[in-house]
Amino acid sequence: MGRQKSLNHLSKSPITTRITGPSRLRLKELASRHPDNQTLNSLLAEILFYFLKEKPYEKGLKFQIPGIIIQMEEGQPKRTEWNNFNVFLPQGLNQEMKEEIKRLHSQGDLSVSSARFVYTAIFWWLNTVEPENNQNQKPNIYDDLRKIHGPFGEESKKQTSTEEEIHLPIEEKAGKPGRRKSFDDLSKTPIVTRVLDSSRRRLKELAGHPDRKTLNALMTEIMTYFLLEKPYQKGLKFRIPRFTILIENGQPIRTGWKKFNIYLPSPLKDKMIKEIERIRTEERILITPAHFTFSAIFWWLAAVEPEGEQTRAYYESLKKVHGEWKRSDGGIESTILR
Repeated sequence: MGRQKSLNHLSKSPITTRITGPSRLRLKELASRHPDNQTLNSLLAEILFYFLKEKPYEKGLKFQIPGIIIQMEEGQPKRTEWNNFNVFLPQGLNQEMKEEIKRLHSQGDLSVSSARFVYTAIFWWLNTVEPENNQNQKPNIYDDLRKIHGPFGEESKKQTSTEEEIHLPIEEKAGKPGRRKSFDDLSKTPIVTRVLDSSRRRLKELAGHPDRKTLNALMTEIMTYFLLEKPYQKGLKFRIPRFTILIENGQPIRTGWKKFNIYLPSPLKDKMIKEIERIRTEERILITPAHFTFSAIFWWLAAVEPEGEQTRAYYESLKKVHGEWKRSDGGIESTILR
């Protein structure tokens, strides 16, 4: 029996980069002593998974350039310690990496290639996450990554509720009242973004309004008006939520940002996804659902119902232009959605 493959649906075309001999030996060591008995393919998939989640290049890490295999010395070719290194990733992860590189290109950094991206991920992992001769480092960055982004390749990677997240209301059970749902047909899969603690407190305060009563209701109202008003076509720039952890001098530091799960009614969520696809295709802006929902929250708290503002003039104008949000016995509905 051969060694069992640790990943399915690997891309048939490898990403070719270059690494040194010692780096390759270190990767093989990490793969062999992993408790799940990883292969190099699965270790590299894990590295790219966390690299794409953590985005250390947005926190100060510069993209690295792999060395060349042959260099000229006194007119003669001489081999270096660098060798070609083929990386096979799962198809979904490979596509996610390509989309991220496109996003970087759209922001003006055209120097980032697949080879540089993959090599920088390996460089980051071997120098920051699991550096050699530092097995007892405190705090353990690898464990922190698993806590923040979920264990790679396990069921526990699925979304679980926390105090910082918006929860899906509990279905009523026979003989037990349960918590009443705010809406019918809420999507079971949340849109995951991040917000500041102060923003979450403000959202909870606004959700206490008699016409809303829940965060789900408030977020549905925000997203409905955001899609109708389209302030991003009137000067508002899409916002990128910050990270929950920053790496400074090799140490993880918590920021004031926390994960925020948003549950929308399925028709509204579908409308949002369609608009994101239109923006990406027609306007060439590589936004994600996380960017889109955070931008909607930012717009609402900064312009529509800003803290300390009593007139709510913009909010009232939205209702006049697009229709008023109303509440019925069956939950919240709006003339907007009819």
